[in-house]
Order: sequence, then structure tokens, then C-alpha cells
Amino acid sequence: MSLKAMNSLKLVIFLNLVAINLCHIALKYPPARKYDLDFLDNFRTSGNCGMNPGEVTKLEVGSQLNVTWHLGYPHGGGYKIQLIRDGQISDLVPEEGWDNSGRYAQSHLVTLPTTPCPRCTLRLLRQATEWGQRYQFRSCSDIALVQGDEITDKCGPQGTETSGGGCQCTGMWTGPNCQYKSYCNTDDDCNGPKGQGSCVLVDESLFPEKMCLCSEGWYGDQCQNRNQFQGAERQWTEADFQKMTLGDHTVMWRVQNNEVEVIAEFNSLSWVGLGWRPREAEKSCQKFPSDAPAPRGTDFHAMDCIDMVIGVAKGEQGSVADYYTRDRSTPRRDSFWGGTDDITGGSVWETADGKTVMRFTKKIGDDPGDHLFQGDLHFIWATGQQDQFYKEHQLKYHGRGQRGIAVLKAPLPETGSLHPVFIGIIISLSLLAVLYLIQIIVNIKKGVFSIGTKK
Repeated sequence: MSLKAMNSLKLVIFLNLVAINLCHIALKYPPARKYDLDFLDNFRTSGNCGMNPGEVTKLEVGSQLNVTWHLGYPHGGGYKIQLIRDGQISDLVPEEGWDNSGRYAQSHLVTLPTTPCPRCTLRLLRQATEWGQRYQFRSCSDIALVQGDEITDKCGPQGTETSGGGCQCTGMWTGPNCQYKSYCNTDDDCNGPKGQGSCVLVDESLFPEKMCLCSEGWYGDQCQNRNQFQGAERQWTEADFQKMTLGDHTVMWRVQNNEVEVIAEFNSLSWVGLGWRPREAEKSCQKFPSDAPAPRGTDFHAMDCIDMVIGVAKGEQGSVADYYTRDRSTPRRDSFWGGTDDITGGSVWETADGKTVMRFTKKIGDDPGDHLFQGDLHFIWATGQQDQFYKEHQLKYHGRGQRGIAVLKAPLPETGSLHPVFIGIIISLSLLAVLYLIQIIVNIKKGVFSIGTKK
């Protein structure tokens, strides 16, 4: 079989057969436990919270606290906020039942108890009644209820307290306690004066969340990296790529120099994403990270253990980044998981006919948050939706019609261009073989000398 045939794409698309879910809830302040995933339900995750206890946030007894949370999907039903003290659970709001006043609520002003507590847990519960009356998502924060004069770091390491009792935040941090972070504040943070990018508001549900959208020729969180695509960045020769159709969208790709290059055209003006994992992957891959409890059960979802690339565009500018998701939680950047962003080039833009085009190159690696782009792959895609809740550039639930699943066969490493991991193994085994051979020779010589000198 020819090399081209060996590398040809074998694609089967299963549209809308399996739900690929993004999102649900996660506390923003007080901060959720590490890792602040937003698909910690009471069926698949263990304990009261689904995550191990973490760092403690000090809060003043009897004070009013504006509890805030990320909401990725406005499920049916209500929410409640609880305090867990020495294993005893009490409802803070509402005092009984569920608060059904706001399906899209992402904050609630709570009056904290007046009794000190050196280590308690504040827990947010959110119903999903369309999945059953007992189905709930939860997110927990470890807190200490103390006297006001015991709080010496109300602004955290991200800010300093002012003479008036407020916080002066540093860098990209904002909020009354410097608890929220953006990727930029002004165009200056995006190398705007150099024409490399703009700072754009993408979400204001809780705070003015901004990110850098890069001009043609640039990529990176601050549009600091120059693209080096072969030829023009927004022109290419289709014959140089494999091509596949994903519903109303098209994707072209090729592998060379230990990188995968992808050009995807989506019939959407919201965020766009592609992801993959080895087709033979099993549920055991969810035992990651090692310091987080793995989900229970036997179900292995289409979105579990997925290496992803997600792009956002506004006009001629855009942002592309490397993501990973352990489960049906909203994907997080690779740095969240202890990995690195392996994007080596990226460009995203909108077209006049209402489409979003994403082009990127990515190192083929297997560090935390990455899968090798080779062999049989489980492949998914999704785009965002827009309505009164889902805004244009927010990374939230995609909806039922904006996702798909495919199976593709990517090329295996060719002889002479093996992945560095395999090369390392071969070198190590070769060195061991040489050492073993040297030891045999030494032993033989010792044996001959002993025989020749024996009396």
C-alpha cells in the first residue's frame, strides 16, 4: 500500500448521537477547591464535594458575602448555598427548599453565621431537574469564619488594601477582593500599539472578563508570538491537506515535522473547537490529575479525556489556545493541568459570509493535557450558541445541534521520524545492550585470567 494511502483519512461521522456537554457550575468566590471543575455531580463524583479539601479562605463572621459562580448551562430547578461544619450541613439560602427565583443566577448575597469556624465548607448545589429530581451539581470552597481583625490578606497576593478598606489590584486581577482574572485590561496588554492585537470584552456576567484577540500574523495570550505558516497565513493549497466534512463544517489537516496543522471552517460566529483522544482510550484515563478523585461509574463519555484546540474570533482578529478536559466540564487551558500550550502557530477570523476559520499548528506531544495525533483517533468538534444567556464569545454549552463525533485514522510515525519518546526508549535500550555486552567481555577476560594463573 502506498504511503499516501496509508495516511489517508478514514472518517465516520456520528452527528447528534452522543451529547458532548460543556459546563454547569463552579464557585468563583469564595474560590472553589482545586480543581474547580464544573461537572461535579452527585452521581459520578464522591463525597460531599467531589474534590479534595484545599486552601482556606478567611471570611469575617456575621458579614455579608456575595457568593458568585460560573454557570455554563442553565439547568431546570433551583440552587441553594450551604455551610458544612464538623460534618453537619445547614442551609444558608434559602432556609428550606430551593431558590427558584433566577434560572440564570450567578450570584447571591449571603449573611454568614456569627459563630467562628476554623475550617468549614461552603457548598453550592444546583439542580438539573430535566435529568431527575435527585440529580445535582455541586461546588465547594473551604473557608474559615474568623473575627475581622484576623483577616490580614483580604486582597490576596493579587492586591494591596487601601486606606479606605478597599483593594488595589495588580496585573490582570480585578474585583472587590482581587479575586477575578482577565487576560488583559487594555490594548497595551495585547501589544496593541504595535498592531498585534486588541483587548476585547468577552463576558461580563460576574466581572469585565477580557482577552486578547490577535491580528493576522500573531498569536499567544498577549499576541506576542509571530506566526510562521508555510506561505500566506490565510491562503493555502487544498491539495496539500487531507479534507473531511463535519456536518456543515469542513476540516483540512496534515502532519509534518512532528506537528499537526489544521485548517477548519465552521458555519458559526461563536467559539469553535476540535478535540481528540486515542480511540483505544479507556475510562482509566480519568485518573488524572493524580491528586483529584476520579469520577465513579463505568460510563465513558465522548468528551472524557480530550485534547482540544479552541478558537474565538471577532472580525479579522482572533485567539486560539490549547485545552484539555477530563470529563464533561468546560475545557481548561493545558497550564491548568500542569502542561504547556503546544500551539506553535494560530490564526482565527470571521468571514463576510458568516463563518469562522481557524488555522493552527500544534506540536505532537504527550505531556499533561495532550494526546499524540497518530493512529486511530476519537475526534470531536463543537461550536457555541447564541441567545439571551449564551453570548457570542463565551465558552459555555454548545447546544444539541452544534457538535459532532468522528473516527479518523491519523498517520503513524514514519521510519526515521519517530516521536522523541520512542527515540528515547530506543537509545536507552541500545545503551543497556552495550553495557551488558561490555560486562560479558569483562567477565570472560576475568575467567580466562583465572584459568591461566591457577596452580
